[in-house]
Amino acid sequence: MSDNTATGRGGGLYNGLRGTLTMTSTPVGGNRSLLAQRGGIAAINSTATTLTSSPVSANSATLGAGGIFRLGGVMTITTSPITGNTPNNCVGSVPAVPSCTN
Repeated sequence: MSDNTATGRGGGLYNGLRGTLTMTSTPVGGNRSLLAQRGGIAAINSTATTLTSSPVSANSATLGAGGIFRLGGVMTITTSPITGNTPNNCVGSVPAVPSCTN
């Protein structure tokens, strides 16, 4: 999932209300959100978001989390580094994104 642009939620992927997203060996990079806080992946009140061996890098957002933005829901991240996103990797997520450092 790469090189996408959005003006709203999730430049790359949006997992919304009660949605379920499972990604395995799928890099998320080079996506950007022009007007919102969600560059690579936005998980907003979703049921479950699971990333396995799916790095999230080089995404950007105008404000907030360039990598992954999470608001509620269950999130599981396994061997999926979240690095090099602009302006940060996961700041503002509530609860925090597992395994994410800013």
